[in-house]
This record gives sequence, C-alpha cells and structure tokens, in this order.
Amino acid sequence: MKSNYSMKLEWTIVNKVDTIYKEKCRVQLLSAVPSTILLFH
Repeated sequence: MKSNYSMKLEWTIVNKVDTIYKEKCRVQLLSAVPSTILLFH
C-alpha cells in the first residue's frame, strides 16, 4: 500500500506531463492549421 503522499506526488507528475503534452499538441495543431488552410485556397 502506497502512502498518501507518494500517491499525490505521482498524480501531480502525471497531471503536469498531461498538461505539457496537451499544450504541445495544441501548439502543433495551431501551427498546422494555417498551412492547411493555405493549401486548400
């Protein structure tokens, strides 16, 4: 059984990684969208 503290710590790390990952995806999407729009015009 893990202690409450280490569970909390792991959850925080997972959340941080998740946030960074989503932000990266969002940035890639935002930079991909303009070029896609330009291609189809």
